[in-house]
Amino acid sequence: MSITRAFAILAPVAEKLLVSGQELCDRQGKVAFTSPKSNLFLKVDAARAGDEINVFIYAVSAERSIGSLVTWQGIYIGHIDFRYFQQQFPLVPSNQKIPANFPTVYWAVRDLKKIDPLAISDLRAFDKATYYPADFVPEVPLLIEHP
Repeated sequence: MSITRAFAILAPVAEKLLVSGQELCDRQGKVAFTSPKSNLFLKVDAARAGDEINVFIYAVSAERSIGSLVTWQGIYIGHIDFRYFQQQFPLVPSNQKIPANFPTVYWAVRDLKKIDPLAISDLRAFDKATYYPADFVPEVPLLIEHP
């Protein structure tokens, strides 16, 4: 499988989940994170034609601000509805406060790693002409042009 350069994903994930997720990914080859239900992953899976996709991750930290920087990266390998995830992907426990009746999606990555900081202002939404503002912080996964 090859990694597509047509688009990528920008996603926020709690920093402490990234640290434990990297350990799990190193042991099991993949790890899953949660996000509010989104058609984004359905669109990505339909458009990727079997290719893998870079995920640029903004590490959310309650303790300190790192600014609007991407500091982690992984290779997106798929998503699954919350009812079926345990059969497919290991899960890093999430402390997100999502109501029990709110649908959740689990998306999995391989090769999760820290990267040199990349300013979110150097990224732009997929099919958009303008870049994100310097103070932009993603709250949900977004489709972006591959940097």
